Amino acid sequence: MIKRYLLNIILVLSGFSLFADSSVWKVYNDASFLYIGGTCHVLRKSDYPLPKEFDIAYNDATTLVFETNLGRMKNPEVQQMMMARTMLEDGVELKSILSSTVYQQLNDFCSETGMPLVVLEKFKPQMVVMTLVVLELQKLGVSLEGVDLHFYRRGIADKKEIIGLESIEEQIEFLVSMGLGNENDFVSHSIRDMKGVKEFINDMLIAWKKGDLVALQTLFIDSMKIDYPKLYQSMIVDRNNNWLPQIESLLKTDPKEFVLVGVGHMIGENGILKKLEKRGYKIERVHKK
Repeated sequence: MIKRYLLNIILVLSGFSLFADSSVWKVYNDASFLYIGGTCHVLRKSDYPLPKEFDIAYNDATTLVFETNLGRMKNPEVQQMMMARTMLEDGVELKSILSSTVYQQLNDFCSETGMPLVVLEKFKPQMVVMTLVVLELQKLGVSLEGVDLHFYRRGIADKKEIIGLESIEEQIEFLVSMGLGNENDFVSHSIRDMKGVKEFINDMLIAWKKGDLVALQTLFIDSMKIDYPKLYQSMIVDRNNNWLPQIESLLKTDPKEFVLVGVGHMIGENGILKKLEKRGYKIERVHKK
């Protein structure tokens, strides 16, 4: 489930080269162009410096475009909204939502990780899982301050224009809807996958750095489309469709934009790159100079 939820959690094939240098592309027509980078929302210290292609696009762009307004993430109002949407209603218990078997699995896993389940009892299963995922990542030296936040902070310091493709409220709704109506499978499978998080994170970051869309397809998309088609539709397809007109409108403006969204949104027939290609835009990799 980490592969399906955490990264777009990180929230993702087309006919591009399999041996590319990075996940950065140039999208263009006869009139204008922009850059688009598939980002990784989690990174380790050892993953820096980032692939140079990201800096090439960043330095050439005057506008940065992210999934949402990252500056609002730590706003107290947003934190309160997040808390309100992820807590259970008064009188509702976590054990009443999960089966006794899955609840026991969760309790056992929490005991193993040193996070007493009682601390999380008032939260919805989606928030419980996300909290445990973050804890497991922290043990591995992995931070949620990934590529997006790295360039957001640089953009603020360099006074670049910054745009979001969707609202914070929409992102929160994506979080609380994960596994909705299928909470037992969501929690059980998440526990299973968290036990293999170290190997997954390593494989994912290697594939991301190389822009290996075949490997990323296997890691993110294939099983998600089969096992959770509704989630794939809402998390990937619908959002890509919502973003596409906005990206096309940016292609009609003079400023050079650098669009930075989760690499999962780049992949496959429903990926942003393929959709733009079908609309007549040319796509090429950005390479180190």
